[in-house]
Amino acid sequence: MTATTPAAKLGIVNLTAAVMLAFELGNIADQIGRKKGIMRWMPVMGLADELADMEGVTLDQIKAEFKDLDATERAQLNEKIKAKFNLVDDQLEVVIEEAVGAVNDLFNIYLRIKTLLKKPA
Repeated sequence: MTATTPAAKLGIVNLTAAVMLAFELGNIADQIGRKKGIMRWMPVMGLADELADMEGVTLDQIKAEFKDLDATERAQLNEKIKAKFNLVDDQLEVVIEEAVGAVNDLFNIYLRIKTLLKKPA
């Protein structure tokens, strides 16, 4: 991959930060939805630094970096997601974590099929 591709500009560290931010937003949305009054918005204030760090990151860069992940990087990202994601409803949290794992497994299957289709018969 050359330095001019969107994935090279983003990198695995920034991709991980973007994904962790997205899941933290999910955690906060869950908290906000379960509280009343102005204090329910306080967790959003804690994201100011993370949001500032993502300034200029585009969805195209994130997509390109996801495509560039190898199996080890995908597995590590999946584990970080499971560790970060913490909903109030533990049963819902488990279902979503399983869905994240299933998406990772499906993507690995897709890559294996793609490799098989490229091989000469």
